[in-house]
Amino acid sequence: FKPEDDGYETVPVCNIRRRTIIPKALNNIYNEMIQITQDKKRIQAVDIEECTMNFQQCSENPVMKCKQKFVRINMQVKHNGKIFDEEFYIPSLCGCYLV
Repeated sequence: FKPEDDGYETVPVCNIRRRTIIPKALNNIYNEMIQITQDKKRIQAVDIEECTMNFQQCSENPVMKCKQKFVRINMQVKHNGKIFDEEFYIPSLCGCYLV
């Protein structure tokens, strides 16, 4: 049994795109564009899931819509020659929600 395997069949209701990105820059949690440290010794890759049609209807109930959710992650950035962690929001889940 995998932790997510509860014996029920899951049917995707929202159109999604999953991919791995190696960002050169991202907006941090304060919406400031920050350059991400990427070099031969340190490649920072992130798996993301994006709604391809945010707010599309996802059930027979018209108030149920696909909505993008985000998580906070830490990535290493370089500023004035020093490397430190910075927090960023990345798209993590496209779910069907009452809106």
